[in-house]
This record gives sequence, C-alpha cells and structure tokens, in this order.
Amino acid sequence: MILTVNIKNKSFLDNHVLQGIDFDVQEKEIVCLIGPSGCGKSTILNILGKLDNDFEGKIDFHVEAKIGYMFQTDNLFPWKNILENVRYGLDISGVSNIEAEKMAIQLLKEVQLDKERDKYPHELSGGMRQRISLARTMVMKPNLLLLDEPLAHLDMISKKYLTQYIRDFVTDANIGAIIVTHSLEEAAFLADKIIILNSNPARVVEQIEFKEEPFEVRVKTLLDAIETEIR
Repeated sequence: MILTVNIKNKSFLDNHVLQGIDFDVQEKEIVCLIGPSGCGKSTILNILGKLDNDFEGKIDFHVEAKIGYMFQTDNLFPWKNILENVRYGLDISGVSNIEAEKMAIQLLKEVQLDKERDKYPHELSGGMRQRISLARTMVMKPNLLLLDEPLAHLDMISKKYLTQYIRDFVTDANIGAIIVTHSLEEAAFLADKIIILNSNPARVVEQIEFKEEPFEVRVKTLLDAIETEIR
C-alpha cells in the first residue's frame, strides 16, 4: 500500500467541491480519475501533492512520500533548454552534474526527445513539451506519480507509445500513479482502478477494478457504469 485517501470535505468559500473522496493506491497500480469537467479532479491532485492543505479529512502515506506531479500546463522554464529543464529537479536536489546529465538524457531517450536536448521550449510543439514535462517528473524517481491529463495534445503515435511507457514505468519502478483524464479509452487502457466522480460536490460514485480483462471489455464496463450513473 502506498496511499490511503479520505477527503471528507473541500470547500472554496461556501461552495462544497469535494465530499466523500475515498480510495487507496497500491504498488504497481494506476488509478484513473474520471468525471465531468470542473468537478474537482485537479483539486484532488493538488491535495495529494500537498499544494492544498485546506480540507477536512486525512491523507495517509504508507511509504515515504516522494511525489512527482505533472500539471496540465507544462510549466517549462523558457530560458532553459530542454536538457536543463529535465535535470532541474536533480540539480536543486544536489545530484552531481555528471549523474544529473546522465539521468536526464536517459529520460529524454525514453520519451524519444533526446535529439532535441539543446532546443528551448518555444521551439517545440505542445505535444513535445508535454513529453518533456513527463520526463522531468519521472527523472526524480517518485514513488507516487500525479499526472493531470498527461497525454493531452499528443499525436496518436506519441500517445500510444507513452501510454505503454507510463504503464511499464509504474510496474518496473514498483510505484503508484493517479491520473486525471477525460478520455475513456486512455482510462480503460491505463487503469488498474478507475474512480468515477460526479459533481456539485464531487463524490466517488463507483470504483472499477480491472485485472487481465481485454481492452474491449474494459471499455464496455466503463461505458455501462457511466450510463448507469447518468440515469
């Protein structure tokens, strides 16, 4: 077990946005959060990423909390080249220059952008910047990944490669991941567990756990669950 989430209430002024958000994350498990736009999925990530402590409830880490958070926007430093952006966290953590460069280049190879290492963010497409942001998150070797729409803005080839890459990364590193996505196909492919949320305020209305079901079965299960909630 990596994490247990129990958010009883989260409000902005008098507006209740989250109530009754309960789930856990195991090692080698990807949890996808899906729900209506604006229902509070990113707010959940902010709470788990310790950027928002103003809520009622409790977040229990059962291991050392080493969090890697990838936001919807890439937040790359425009004055740094791609290699410098990816290794930034390593540099401020005191990793040696040689080791930081080696680790950053390896991650750039894994997201297929090592040849772009000397370019600057404005020289790359939105999809490329998204992949750089993913590399910068993973290079820190977190034990919990928080990914907010990590596959948005990507072309189909990059999306297919990175969905498998994220799954392999989580499994091989024995870590957990919580992913916000609006794509049912992405959720069906990526997730070991899917948390379906409603809104006003957001609550967990269903949890779906997958084992070895084929993709088509996963999609049908997810669509059936969503259709039931709509009714």
